[in-house]
Amino acid sequence: MLIYVYTNKNLAAAQTRVLPFAKQLLLGSVIGLVVGIYGGFFGPGTGSFLMLGFVLSLKFDF
Repeated sequence: MLIYVYTNKNLAAAQTRVLPFAKQLLLGSVIGLVVGIYGGFFGPGTGSFLMLGFVLSLKFDF
């Protein structure tokens, strides 16, 4: 996460691309399922993975 944030200088810029609600729901559910399974087995780091997944795939702001 640190490397991604450090190398992507325009990450805090306003996002202009908005996904349709159905696609947001599907991607959010997949991200939540995958990170939830990881969190169940290993535990630490799930918040960073959720943030990375939502910022990269759903184009959410920090």
